[in-house]
Amino acid sequence: MPTWIQRVLSAFFGAGSGGSGDDALWFYVKCRTCGEIIPVRVNPASDLVQEFEDAGDMVSGYSLHKEVMGRGGRPGRPCFRLLQLDADFDKGRQLLDVRVDGGEVVDQAAYASQQQESADAQPPE
Repeated sequence: MPTWIQRVLSAFFGAGSGGSGDDALWFYVKCRTCGEIIPVRVNPASDLVQEFEDAGDMVSGYSLHKEVMGRGGRPGRPCFRLLQLDADFDKGRQLLDVRVDGGEVVDQAAYASQQQESADAQPPE
């Protein structure tokens, strides 16, 4: 990944790459409308909501709901669609299921590839 992208990610997302010392979970959400892939950082310690068994006090798992919006789509394909990321986790905060309304989850390699394509498409300075 080019250094300038790492600096931008670091500015917005802390470590930016999920590297050592970063306990964050990273999801890469692809918009169904424009194809932009948006990185979503989740802090398991503060972003997850406890779910309880029946009416008791026992935690049965955790859930996550995040609204996701990109930077306005890809060149030639403007888009400001709001996506909904929902996920379920077990008691140990291990991912069980993830759903995206208006898109899909892709892997980090797809995100890196799209970032490289965007960088290659930029006119030289």
